[in-house]
Amino acid sequence: MRIFGLCFDSTSPGVPHGHDLGLVALSFVIALFASYCALDMAERLRAATGRGRLLWLGMSGLTLGGGIWSMHFVAMTAFKAPLEQGYDPGATFLSGAVAVVAVTAGLAALGRRPGWARLIASGAVVGVGVVSMHYIGMGALQVPGEIVYRPGFFGISVLIALTAATVALWLSTKVTQAWRRAAAAAVMAIAICGMHYTAMAGTAIIATPVFQVEEAAVSKQLLAAIVTVCVASLLLLGLMMAFLDRRAASRVAALAEAERLRQLNTELEAARAAAEAASEAKTRFLATMSHEIRTPMNGVLGMLEAAMREKLDPKVHDQIATARTSAQNLLQILNDVLDLSKIEAGEMPIERISFSPRREIDNVLSMFEPAAVENGLAFNREIDPGLPQWLMGDPTRFRQILTNLVGNAFKFTASGSVSVSAHYSGIGGRNGTVRVMVRDTGIGMDDKARAKLFARFSQADASITRRYGGTGLGLAICRELATAMGGRIGVESKPEQGSTFWFELPAEDGIEPDWLRAQKKADVAPSGRLRILVAEDHPVNQKVLIALMEPIGHELHFVSDGVQAISAVEASTFDALLMDIHMPVMDGMAAARQIRSLPGEVSRIPIIALTANAMAGDRERCIEAGMNDYISKPVQIGDLMEALANHCGGSLAERSQARAEPKAEAPVPDASLDDLLASSHTKSAA
Repeated sequence: MRIFGLCFDSTSPGVPHGHDLGLVALSFVIALFASYCALDMAERLRAATGRGRLLWLGMSGLTLGGGIWSMHFVAMTAFKAPLEQGYDPGATFLSGAVAVVAVTAGLAALGRRPGWARLIASGAVVGVGVVSMHYIGMGALQVPGEIVYRPGFFGISVLIALTAATVALWLSTKVTQAWRRAAAAAVMAIAICGMHYTAMAGTAIIATPVFQVEEAAVSKQLLAAIVTVCVASLLLLGLMMAFLDRRAASRVAALAEAERLRQLNTELEAARAAAEAASEAKTRFLATMSHEIRTPMNGVLGMLEAAMREKLDPKVHDQIATARTSAQNLLQILNDVLDLSKIEAGEMPIERISFSPRREIDNVLSMFEPAAVENGLAFNREIDPGLPQWLMGDPTRFRQILTNLVGNAFKFTASGSVSVSAHYSGIGGRNGTVRVMVRDTGIGMDDKARAKLFARFSQADASITRRYGGTGLGLAICRELATAMGGRIGVESKPEQGSTFWFELPAEDGIEPDWLRAQKKADVAPSGRLRILVAEDHPVNQKVLIALMEPIGHELHFVSDGVQAISAVEASTFDALLMDIHMPVMDGMAAARQIRSLPGEVSRIPIIALTANAMAGDRERCIEAGMNDYISKPVQIGDLMEALANHCGGSLAERSQARAEPKAEAPVPDASLDDLLASSHTKSAA
């Protein structure tokens, strides 16, 4: 039976034949090498675009199709039969052309990211082409007889060809790493050789008595040599092209990546500059607004504080107390916003000095004792006897956290009690942990509210802000401060059962500060009458200091700029100098530096900055200029008295004795309030 020129016979015996194992092995090596080259170039095909893709499509088809054909031809030379053999050159090279065209068409139909339908269709095109190549090549074989094919083996060879082609195309889209490419090439080579030798197993040659080789035929050895040289050259050329293209693509990709990184760096630098400019603008804005708000707030709070000390009608006293509380709340909001700005800018300084935790706790609790009495709340405290007298840390931030927690406890507790406890855990009394807890019997909160409690601008419930006020920044700032000091903060609470806020800080043993030892050695009470020079150009701020300080018994002398302050300390003796920063003629920083450069005892006068500057770094700049301490406005009388006690205790006796000795002193340029107010009105009118 003949179909498409092929003779199928399942019964007729054929001439005995076999294969040269050496040439069989060579055919497998050729198939392996060709498969590897084809997969290598298929990778370049996927990466290429435009005309480059057409080039790599042709090279991939030529490599894989030519490799399959060359393997087939070498395998044919391995065929051994007791018959004279030859090859028709035209039919032989036609079979090779069919293989190349079929593989190229299959790769073109495959595309970059094929689906299963396209993959199967492309595999069918290549498989049919490989089958056609094989049997056209068999037709080019000239032997003294007729070549027939066993139908069963023929069907199996076709099935292997279709399956192998589909698998080969699938691998060409998946394999990228070299070792995987080699493994895939081995699978493809086995499939290609399996198809060929299965087909050869189903081939029989029925000899005829008369046979004559055509003149056009050439020996199989010559053809094998030509095919081997041509295909080897083609494969080496393909590999070299793929290698060079890969290196060129790598360089192009590296240059593109370098350009992308350069562009990204440029954009990031521009974004960083813009962010820094925005941050600087925000800092300047906050600094200006802080200064402008604190200056009038100093007058408001100072005068309210002074008024509270007078004997007033109970109704008026209550009204003034309400006004003072509202002003203090406004000041707390301002402080919270500034603290948040410092934290965001990474400029929240954490000191490491020796301080007394007992003293800080007592100071905070004493602030809230009037509130406890006024609200009818029990105010309990429990201090661990083992708590060291002195620890290393930041007393200001310690006090800030505790003040916030105690303030919240009083805010949300209408009846019952507020309790503060401090416990110390350490080995041998050294390097332990301080845990401070604030318990209340207030409104409490549920788990959902507790989860967002320490977030910025967040409170347990929206109604909290309407009922109790606040910005929702206090606890967020406390968490940032506790973390910055190496500690942590948390809360335990249940609705209507109160809350327990706590914070833990690492505790390293400290020593008694030098200033306290000096004060004890001087054995002079810092609360004695002080003669104080005040460098302040704002009339309202001067009136506030007079209202706060003169009832205590201190003697105040005023100057309105830095030049007058220098002249005053040179002309007369003072126990302390309270220095504003922003003043006409010469500011407080420059004046402090010049005073420190003066000869003699005058250069050691305690200088305390009283300024509305409260941004990050302001305190450090004041200390660097030669000042002893820093107090931000609005001035709290307690803070001012503490600073004077710290820095004037030892010098008071010496200066009092110096003033007691007869000495002709130049008059101090002390501007009266009326003069300053008149000057202020004159300037305003001008």
